[in-house]
Amino acid sequence: MSKAKRGYPSVVLETGAAILTAARQVDTTKIKPRLDAFAEAHRRYLEAQRKVDAIEAQIGACQEALDVENGRAIEPLARALVTDGAARSNPFAAFGADSPSAIKNLPLAEQAKAIRSLAASVQRHDAVSPAAVKAARTAEQAAEKMVAALDNVTTLQGKLQQARHARDVIHHSWRSALNALKRGARAAADEGAPELYNALFGNLPRSTTKKKAKPQQAPAPPAAAPVSPPVASNPA
Repeated sequence: MSKAKRGYPSVVLETGAAILTAARQVDTTKIKPRLDAFAEAHRRYLEAQRKVDAIEAQIGACQEALDVENGRAIEPLARALVTDGAARSNPFAAFGADSPSAIKNLPLAEQAKAIRSLAASVQRHDAVSPAAVKAARTAEQAAEKMVAALDNVTTLQGKLQQARHARDVIHHSWRSALNALKRGARAAADEGAPELYNALFGNLPRSTTKKKAKPQQAPAPPAAAPVSPPVASNPA
């Protein structure tokens, strides 16, 4: 596996930026077509990675919204029902629902479904206080927002997979352009530019991935000392 692949994608970006920065400090006339091709491949890779980053940021925002709405849905309703006299261990028991902690441990889609069902049951109940009814309506609205956020996450995850695939395809072109640039820089040594290869590739960032150390063999146990045969005693 190549160094760029091991550190991928951050090392790919760092490597390309380092090469292009170094190229601005030296005469690259002899390799200009290959350098231009690499610069274009790096630009396309950078753009593809930015799309991946943007989608990942959107997914993170949706997940934060899920956490916020989850908090709005469960706790205020539980507190309102406890104030009405429900048991603290499970204020939702009278409505056929699990405890707040049990609901929170469900997958998010199931949480939203459970909250909507619970909120509807509370609003239909005649004995609950107006405060509990209001909390149930808030919980219902929060559950609806959770469903919408989950739908957005699902859609964005599909887009993220496509964006990553597109970036990975571009990475192959980036790698090909890099190899071509290296070959050109080596060949330039025979055309009067022996310093060019080292100027471009001599100080590239390296992947932080470390090679696995080979397991050390346990030392062989020391050989047993030879046992001398017993010395026969002379008869008296």
